[in-house]
Amino acid sequence: MMLEKSYLQSFLLFSVESAFLLNISAITSNSFARYHLRLNHHLPPGELAMNLQGRS
Repeated sequence: MMLEKSYLQSFLLFSVESAFLLNISAITSNSFARYHLRLNHHLPPGELAMNLQGRS
């Protein structure tokens, strides 16, 4: 019973942590993409898309 509970707790903690980390990485990559768009607004769209894909 105790083992089951600790397993469940660690699983929940892992789920929360991974969701948090995914959220953080999504936010940072999104802001980086916006910064990159501002930086290279003179590039043609295809080249800009390739630059953004290469970064991620």
